[in-house]
Amino acid sequence: MDDEPNALSDRSRRKRRRSRPPRRHGRSRPSLTPALAALAIALVLAPQLLGGALPWAAVAVSALGVAAGAVTLWALRARLETVHVTSAGAVLALAVAWTAMQLVPLPASVAAFLAPESVEASAATADALGEGSPGWVPISRAPGETRGELLEGTALLAVFLAAYGLAWVGQRRRVAQIVAGSVLLMALVALGHALTGAERVFGLYEPRFAAPRLLAPLVNENNLAGFLVMGFPVLVTLGLDGRSEHRALWVTAAAVTGATALLTLSRGGIAALVGVGVLLTALLVLRRYRRREEGRSGSLLILGAATVAGALGLGAYVAADAILSELLEGDADKLGLLGESLEFAIAQPWVGVGRGAFSAAFVADFGATRRFVYAEHLPAQWIAEWGLPLGVTLLGVLGATLLRALTRSRSLTKLGAVVGCLGIAGHNLMDFGLELGGVALVAAALLGAGLAPEKSRLARGEPKRLPLRPMLAGAVAAGLVLTLALGPTVPGVSVRTLEDELVRTLRAEDRAGFRETLEDAVRLHPSEPSFALLAGVEASAHGDPAAPRWLNRAMALAPGWPSPRVEAARWLFAQGRRDQALLELREAGARDPGSVRSVLCDMLGDEPSAELAARAAPEGENRVAVLRIAAACARRHPEVAAAIDALILDADPTDLEAEARNVRRQLARGEHAEAARAARALLARHPADSRAQVLGAETLVASGDPAEALASLERAESGTDDLAAVLRGRARAEAAAGDVEAMRETVERLRGRAAGSARDIAAAWWLLGGLEHQLGNRGAALHAFAEAHRIQPQNARLARIAALARELGDLRRAFAAYAELCAAEPDHPRWCALKDDLLGAGGAEPRGPTGQQLLGAP
Repeated sequence: MDDEPNALSDRSRRKRRRSRPPRRHGRSRPSLTPALAALAIALVLAPQLLGGALPWAAVAVSALGVAAGAVTLWALRARLETVHVTSAGAVLALAVAWTAMQLVPLPASVAAFLAPESVEASAATADALGEGSPGWVPISRAPGETRGELLEGTALLAVFLAAYGLAWVGQRRRVAQIVAGSVLLMALVALGHALTGAERVFGLYEPRFAAPRLLAPLVNENNLAGFLVMGFPVLVTLGLDGRSEHRALWVTAAAVTGATALLTLSRGGIAALVGVGVLLTALLVLRRYRRREEGRSGSLLILGAATVAGALGLGAYVAADAILSELLEGDADKLGLLGESLEFAIAQPWVGVGRGAFSAAFVADFGATRRFVYAEHLPAQWIAEWGLPLGVTLLGVLGATLLRALTRSRSLTKLGAVVGCLGIAGHNLMDFGLELGGVALVAAALLGAGLAPEKSRLARGEPKRLPLRPMLAGAVAAGLVLTLALGPTVPGVSVRTLEDELVRTLRAEDRAGFRETLEDAVRLHPSEPSFALLAGVEASAHGDPAAPRWLNRAMALAPGWPSPRVEAARWLFAQGRRDQALLELREAGARDPGSVRSVLCDMLGDEPSAELAARAAPEGENRVAVLRIAAACARRHPEVAAAIDALILDADPTDLEAEARNVRRQLARGEHAEAARAARALLARHPADSRAQVLGAETLVASGDPAEALASLERAESGTDDLAAVLRGRARAEAAAGDVEAMRETVERLRGRAAGSARDIAAAWWLLGGLEHQLGNRGAALHAFAEAHRIQPQNARLARIAALARELGDLRRAFAAYAELCAAEPDHPRWCALKDDLLGAGGAEPRGPTGQQLLGAP
């Protein structure tokens, strides 16, 4: 059998098999090959279908899981009579049953006692639609999402029970090999995408909501890392098991998988790989080998450890800088999310918000400008969605069962499966990989293989609990019914699909279609703020008096979002209610200063006023940011912009941008002495800021003091964070001082810092051309301009070259430039007219070299 002690040698097992008499009577048992094949198809395809992240893919993953469970039930029908499931299977079945209960409509009075927020959300939605309050309300705050989660949960239960039954009848290693193959395939696909420079998954799907550093069907690199970490211990133990075939290949596969996990640069993945995948696996395997005295065990262990360590070391070396940067400089947003999500989970003590409803409910209870789809913390996610009693029970039973299996395991295959489950569970303390159906399906199979008892334990009286056959039959039957009933509808009722449809009908101005989709959306997702926001935008665009009602609903559902406030301000401003619009704009600016730009600019365009900008800016840390936006909006009104800058400096006397604009205004008015004094003060207040140093130097140069400007820039070179900007300022100062050679040397330094960047090298040549022209060196200026255009062609540069060549009397070069401009912009009449003028001015048409060659000539 698969779970016999490892000390039994291959030779003795073969002798035992030969010594068994052949069966002569009774029916032959069905082959297990179809069950293993169905499970392999499901576990290999599910992660490759984008992990089930998209609605259609989630349905496909669930269907694969249910099909695998059905085939396994048929193949094991004659062997399941004595198979019993541990308490883990019972609590998983209970979780699926409770998910179904969260969808059942209850009398409003009963639902109000169990889940008052759900009743309030349904009543508010009905009111926004102009309907009466519903008499029956489900517990879930997002019934549309809970439908999909119920289908997925049934499939996961079916796969868990199928893998459990297969492991019970001696196929644990086969199940582990299927899981290992699925994980290895994901690693190879990720590496293949990286080597080919692919930007789309399989050349078909371009990620919409992520920019992965290592592209794979699991688009989020954190999810990818967790999936690889889960399979790493399985691959290691398959390679170190003395009974496994092709042990070297399994160990090599483990090394490749671990190295790929490092290349994801996921902090959680790296921590789980080192803390669980490597250290725990090494310690437990070493303990197992020390208990045995097989002659080849020591050398096999050393070989396996060396191979894995070598590959991991290579992966760490390749990505060392990126890994270190990610670990040290990565943001701490997840730590804040962890605390808030745990607090939110504890606030749902009894029935939870509904499986799949975390995102909408979390936005309402914990307002934020960012939307979190998952808690990214497994305990918080489960407790929040299922409630404290079930969530804690599920976590406790699974944790205790895994630890018990870990400490009592005699089989390396079982050990690898248990450690793999612990690895992805540990990773999901900071990420959400198990919330993807494709990842969870593979994890469910691995959990079943890891928790099924060993034959040696069964012989000694392993406690029996629930019979597996009726549980698997029930899961398969429920899964088939749900797949047929809900499968076709789940993609259409997901939040993402409904949002896309609402946006489409909104842009097409299809009011009837928008209204129909909106009614379905808010009934299925009564706590989803994006639907109320879109309804408010649509109503506002058509002058519908329902706009305030929907926008107020969006504010209530997402109190931390600035968008409903911005749209309310836009609607109020259009209605001529300026004071109320400013109040809403101030609230939006307090949440996100950048969100007010369009409305604030419209208001300032209609009424240029510093007083209006002051009233739109919130008190506190975001006040200056909103005033900066107002100053940019009022650039066409210099007096208003200056007054707004005064407001900025009142709030923050060290604001560099406002100071700089004041200095430039003084220069524009010809107040050079005042500008120089302001520049010196600015330099003193911002000694380490390259922008301040360059601006101060430019001001001193314009005020007739290039020597002081150069001295300031020389001091700034040693401590600046932008040496290129300082060098540009220094070149201008040297040109103003008439030191041509120093100016050219500084520009040469600037080109040297470009590190091969065509854009930066061309910009340095262009700067040199302008300075040479300023100094009267028109020939040198033309050459520098031509070099800039040769390195990075631009029509604006070509126009400058043509004008300067004509000024120098180089009509052939001017003609070539205008001819190229005429060809590049045939709708621009000026270039063609200038070319024709030169052609009639005395035979300026170039002969021999092309226009581009002429432009590159010195």
